[in-house]
Amino acid sequence: LVQSQQQYSLLNDQLVGLQRQLQDKNTSNTNNKLVTTPITIDGIAPAVVIKQKLQLVQFAVDQQQFIFALEQLNQLQQQMAQHQVSPALQHGLIKAMEQDKQNIQQYVLLQTQQRQQFDTLLQYLDQQLQQEMQKPDIRLQKNSERSWWQWFKFEKVQRTPPDLIQRSILLKEAQLRLLLAEQALHLNQATEYRKSMQEVMLLLEDLPDRSSQQMKLRVEKMLNLPVVPAPKLTTLGLLG
Repeated sequence: LVQSQQQYSLLNDQLVGLQRQLQDKNTSNTNNKLVTTPITIDGIAPAVVIKQKLQLVQFAVDQQQFIFALEQLNQLQQQMAQHQVSPALQHGLIKAMEQDKQNIQQYVLLQTQQRQQFDTLLQYLDQQLQQEMQKPDIRLQKNSERSWWQWFKFEKVQRTPPDLIQRSILLKEAQLRLLLAEQALHLNQATEYRKSMQEVMLLLEDLPDRSSQQMKLRVEKMLNLPVVPAPKLTTLGLLG
């Protein structure tokens, strides 16, 4: 984290320095004609300026700052004509940046869809907990209907279902594990994600009611959701 913050500060300082040099050049220019002013910074090649800006964009993507990253790519595309690079390189960069924007948007869409799946499961678990609190006597009544010899007969061959308090605890713990799994998924931590999801399934196994078992099946389907890393800018590859 410290290294990432240092990297961000370095890139940001470089960008601020470049912008300050540009502002100084613009204020010293007394020409009032509406013309496109080439971006040239003393001692720095145009390709290096572009690369530094793209590195800042990549850092923003890695930090999940997608709106900022897209805004910076749009701005860089609009300013590309002002950078003194060859027409072929300029065309290639603009095309690559357009592809990078699409990749970022697709990644955000995938994250949104996955988050909606988790939100649905979490809401369902919350509803189950609320129902348990509103009707605390339902399971106790069902348990009391069983005669003493039925308990004696099946006690050694099957586990006794968790009582009401234990059930609420299991549902709450399942909620927590789902939140941890969602966090791991968005951090591209595949091992931690699958571990948390498997723990949710184990918790739901102890709840024999139909709704809990249906939820277990839904969790099982989500076990192999793709853990996709944040996209890397193809535009940076053109600049070496």
